[in-house]
Amino acid sequence: MAGRGYDKEAFWPDVLVFEKSQLNEYFKDFNVVSFTEHKRSGVAPGGETHDWHIFSVVARKESNE
Repeated sequence: MAGRGYDKEAFWPDVLVFEKSQLNEYFKDFNVVSFTEHKRSGVAPGGETHDWHIFSVVARKESNE
């Protein structure tokens, strides 16, 4: 659903879509406390089966002040 041609507005405009490598890059300067990938299978809108990868990240960025 979130492949190269993904139209964010057509599905869920409030959902952020990232590749795992993009998340790793985003959090490279953070102290990552927890990084969990939840893998779920189910039926997508429209009736087709789909696999979801949902990431839960708890991270802290130290202040430079």
